[in-house]
Amino acid sequence: MNRFFKIVFCGNSTLKNVLFGALYIFIFSYVWKYYCVTVWHAYFYLDVPHSFIYDCFGYAIALIPILFYKGIRNVSSWLSLILYYFGYVPIVLGLLFNFKEVNDYHVIEYWMVLCIAMSMYFYSDRIRIKIKHPSRKIPIKVIWFFAIIILLLQFAVYHNNMRIVSFTSVYQLRAENAEVGNAFMGYINSWSGSFIFPLIFVYGLFKKDKKFIVFGALSFLFLYSIFGAKSDFLAPLILFGFYKFFLWQYKMNINLLSILTISLGLLTLLLLCNLENEIVYVLAAVFLMRTMTISGILFVGYYMPFFQSHPYTFFSHVNIINAITNSNPYAGEAIGKVVTEGGMNANAVFWAMDGVTAMGVTGVAIVSFLFLLFLILINSLATAENRNFLCILFLIPMVALLNTSFFSFLLSEGVFLIILTILFVNLKYDKN
Repeated sequence: MNRFFKIVFCGNSTLKNVLFGALYIFIFSYVWKYYCVTVWHAYFYLDVPHSFIYDCFGYAIALIPILFYKGIRNVSSWLSLILYYFGYVPIVLGLLFNFKEVNDYHVIEYWMVLCIAMSMYFYSDRIRIKIKHPSRKIPIKVIWFFAIIILLLQFAVYHNNMRIVSFTSVYQLRAENAEVGNAFMGYINSWSGSFIFPLIFVYGLFKKDKKFIVFGALSFLFLYSIFGAKSDFLAPLILFGFYKFFLWQYKMNINLLSILTISLGLLTLLLLCNLENEIVYVLAAVFLMRTMTISGILFVGYYMPFFQSHPYTFFSHVNIINAITNSNPYAGEAIGKVVTEGGMNANAVFWAMDGVTAMGVTGVAIVSFLFLLFLILINSLATAENRNFLCILFLIPMVALLNTSFFSFLLSEGVFLIILTILFVNLKYDKN
């Protein structure tokens, strides 16, 4: 049994990675064709027939980037793996399933740009630039000060509508606080949940300091009492789980590709075999549609068709750029609502929200290059001591990137604050 475990789950040979990559592509294809097309066809899930050669070409495009994955060698490896599973594969196969071989949507061009970009993301763990850190860094006390200021601000604004509620009552709590506060508090709230509180909690885990851990966990509970976000309530448990998992995979040389693929496959099988159960039906909708395939359908079902017949923004949807050019044709409207023409707010992965929105295929190429520069920067900030720390710290912002603009990822999700912290704050970790 131990030998079987090592053969399947340990090591990162190219052949093993390709096999598990192909298995995930098969699982995803099955979910799209035999679940989403049947249950969620109103959301533009299609299964257009093609020639055998064209199908093979599409599947090959989905698989090629795995050739460049060599395990969790740096922070970019982990971030790229998340993007591959929940961004790249859904979009590439969505382009295959939803459009005919002969079309006006430039599918081949999108495939080429995305394939090169994803391959470079996996390859970026071998690229480093030299960054000079300041010789004297700010003490960790500044993080405590920042956290306390945020807590006081949030308490001052929301103290009249704070309470711990059950998961079934969170929507009323969210509605009560939805219109409270201003744009500044919007940033504060976002930074608290994606930067400052995770930083304190995760740092406490790696420093083995209980006061950081307890303060971070209670801060997440404080956030839950304001906004009723289940993710805030579960965040300490999720972050702790990944902390233990990363230490385990580092010690055992675990292949994350095999772990993720088999886990997702078993969960998919469990859900699809029990859809007659009401609870399972809801869970299937949340995971199989809203998590696993949503990036693909938003890209091919909403963003591409809309901007095929409407003007691009040429990046003027970014507030800073629009402040200079004043050229955003959809000024004052959220891009997610623009593409649904007044329907739901279809926020999507940055390739859609920035790339397709800005300039179509060219826009995807530009924002892909910007994200590559970001990965190289993060790799250059990583060391043997803080690599796992950064992998876990970037988990919440990276999940957000699957549903937001790259520029919002940097600003609203507090990623630029994480970078500044790594550069200028004196973070020390437990040697063990």
